[in-house]
Amino acid sequence: MSLARLVVTAVRIEGRTEAEVSRDYGVSPRWVYELCRRFDSEGERLEPRSRRPRSSPQRIAEALQDEIVELRKALPTRGWMQAPTRSPIT
Repeated sequence: MSLARLVVTAVRIEGRTEAEVSRDYGVSPRWVYELCRRFDSEGERLEPRSRRPRSSPQRIAEALQDEIVELRKALPTRGWMQAPTRSPIT
């Protein structure tokens, strides 16, 4: 049984308080409240959710990214050299 399911069972089935369960299992009270809220709204789906952001505001547009790659590939043919890669500082 996962810890999430154990926590929700302790609160919803056994009738213990969220604060008591968080203290007994050594987890954040906020996490216990969130699990109980998700259990009430979605049911048994308690698996961890992705934390990946939906978008990245600083991401370069795909067309610009492709153009940069093409320009870097063309450097040697125009007589230019690519900048050397840095070696890690030791």
